[in-house]
Amino acid sequence: MVGDVSYNGVIEEIIELDFWCQFSIMLFRSDWFHVNVDEYGLTQVNFRRVCYKDLNFIIPSQAHHIFYVQDSMEDDIYYAM
Repeated sequence: MVGDVSYNGVIEEIIELDFWCQFSIMLFRSDWFHVNVDEYGLTQVNFRRVCYKDLNFIIPSQAHHIFYVQDSMEDDIYYAM
């Protein structure tokens, strides 16, 4: 795939796969939500519209720490910061 693909979600579970103390791999199991960019360029996330149910796992290098601010007019809409 060419281009930048981003998803917004919430980490539900952190899994560590340990391979006989030789090395380990961390996985994040996440729920992904529908995203829309408004006319001001802000990313809106709707926590009631789950999507990408088959793409549950990512590795830590694919994640970025963000927080969500609730929209004052709509209960289901949050803005990713």
